[in-house]
Parts: sequence; C-alpha cells; structure tokens
Amino acid sequence: MRSRVLAVAALALCTGCYRMTFKLGKAIPEAGAPREVQRHALVSGLVDLSGPVAVDDLCPRGVAVVQTEESAADSLAQNLSASLIAVPGFLVNPFVVVGGYWVLVRHLQPWAPSTVRLTCARGPARTLKLLVIRLEPRGGLEPDTVRLFTDALVGELRRSPDLTVMTGADVEAVLGAERQKQLLGCTDSTCLTELAGALGADRIVHGSVGRVGGSLVVNLTSIDPKSGRAVASVSERLKGGGDEAFLDALPSLSFQLLAEPLVPQ
Repeated sequence: MRSRVLAVAALALCTGCYRMTFKLGKAIPEAGAPREVQRHALVSGLVDLSGPVAVDDLCPRGVAVVQTEESAADSLAQNLSASLIAVPGFLVNPFVVVGGYWVLVRHLQPWAPSTVRLTCARGPARTLKLLVIRLEPRGGLEPDTVRLFTDALVGELRRSPDLTVMTGADVEAVLGAERQKQLLGCTDSTCLTELAGALGADRIVHGSVGRVGGSLVVNLTSIDPKSGRAVASVSERLKGGGDEAFLDALPSLSFQLLAEPLVPQ
C-alpha cells in the first residue's frame, strides 16, 4: 500500500514535467556545464515575469544548444502554488474544490517556473585576423549594392570579440593602391598566401551575391591561406529577392561562416 501511495505521489509531482533540446546549426559546443537561467511566469506562462533571456551576453560567440526544462522541483513549486489557492476553498466546499483544482488551478499553473540551459558555441583559442575581400556581384546585381553587402558583412563579423576584421582599405594602407588592385582580384592559392602573409591574416573571406529569379543566392567561403583549403563555407538561397533579405540573414550567415573557427597550425 505504501509503495502505491509513493508511486501516485511521484506521478503527481512530475505532472507537467518536460524537457526540450534544440541544437543550432553546426556550432561546436564549448566544454563545461551549460549556463542556466531560471524563468518565472504566471498563468501557464502567459505572463512572463523574467523577460527575454540575454543570449548575446551569456554566449557572445553564439549558442550551440538550447534546452528548456520544467523539472520535478519546478512541478512541485507549481503544485504548492496551486494548493495555496485551493486550500481556503477546500475548507468551504471540498467537493467543488477537488474537481476545480485538477481541472482549472493545476492546469492553469498560477506560478510556472522553468529552467533554460544554454550551451555556448566554442570559440577559437586566440583572436583570429580575418581579411574580407569585396563580394562579387552576380546575376545583374549592382556593384554598389554588393559593396554595401560587403560592408554589412564586415560589420556583423566585427561584433565577435574573437575576431580582428580587415578590409580592402587595410590592404591599401599596408601594400599601396596598385598592389591592392592586383592582389584583391586574385583567387589562386599562391596569390592568397601572399596577400595573407603581407597582412598577417589567419583567414580570407570571399564570395559572391547574385539574383536568380525572385531569390538572392549567397556564397561565402573562409580560407586558411597557409593550407589553401576552405575551413568553412556558406551557400544560401534567400527567397524574396529584396536587398533586405541579405541584411536580415547576416547573423545566420556569419554564424555559419564561423561555425568551425579552426586555429591555424
């Protein structure tokens, strides 16, 4: 009899418990325990008392895994808060309150605590120096528009605290305008190695943006100039075709481009 009572109590305690896990892209999770944020809400989460989770502050390099959980302890807290509402009524009319508790109070969850766990993306062991070459216009896109896309990409990459991002202006400052024209137009490994060596760059990012029908097609590649191989690449079709589609997709594009920030050997 006692074991049955304990089993029923355990089931009641865990009523409403859940755990959901979301893995984001190809990001490599960092080592160590996830960062935990306790959340509080009212009326089954309809009234959020905690506000948005400051993801950028907790994981400045991005997020690899997000897990939301209502644990047994959270469920116990919900039951206790519901009981505090039900007990006064129970003393007046127990039959009405028993049914009302399970149908309304318990499922409406007056207080609904939960836990969010963030596993941050692993960053490079040291600051990487990126050189972003101007993106190439394709499919009838205006060169001036694609220059703005390049500037926007540079701005998004500079948000990462682990990156130093250089542009064509930096190449001109170091090598001069004429040599800049020669090197920024190159794509073979020998030329890229020379360019990276002159600037001390760990990665060279290049690519293109074009319009095909009603879509923008974006191709970006990050190259390790020492080995001559691509360490990350992004190829995305942005439906809608408007210029704003590229700007809206920048956080995702940059995240994928840096998903495997391998440290040069």
